[in-house]
Amino acid sequence: MKPSHFGFPFGSEPQGRRLVSGIHSDFGFRISGFRRKMSLGSTSLTTGRGNRYAGISRRGFATLTALALLSLVGTALATLTLTFAADARRTAKESTDAQLRQLLFAGAAQARQIIARGQPPTGPMAISLTSTLIADGGELVLHFHPANKTIITRIDAQFRSTHTSTNIEQ
Repeated sequence: MKPSHFGFPFGSEPQGRRLVSGIHSDFGFRISGFRRKMSLGSTSLTTGRGNRYAGISRRGFATLTALALLSLVGTALATLTLTFAADARRTAKESTDAQLRQLLFAGAAQARQIIARGQPPTGPMAISLTSTLIADGGELVLHFHPANKTIITRIDAQFRSTHTSTNIEQ
């Protein structure tokens, strides 16, 4: 066969895309043929004419899968954050409730001592607390109400803007 002026014999030009008249690419594309070779990284796919974008849809699937996993991880992190925040609030509330119970016990002991000494006061009586309890908003007040042969004492306790009270009968 007689070589063409580009160095290929007539009729045996490579199956590549013609970039410039007579110069072909070596990527394996054939414009006029029915098959097209596409390269994705180290994997080479050969697709038919109707399935021209097979590599693109595979990348789209991988992207959607990655986005779904990221949203799953984001949801898990948000759930953990909310759980830890709720646990911290519950712990703070339990601490406040425990301190209020201690104030009620101290008020009941103080009321018994006052009644055992003799005539209890008729009005409210504020009990002195430590400086740290006062700084945290602690307050303890006793109210004595004489009944037939007993004395009913109402104990009001307040700590960190939470209030509780109880009645004891002696």
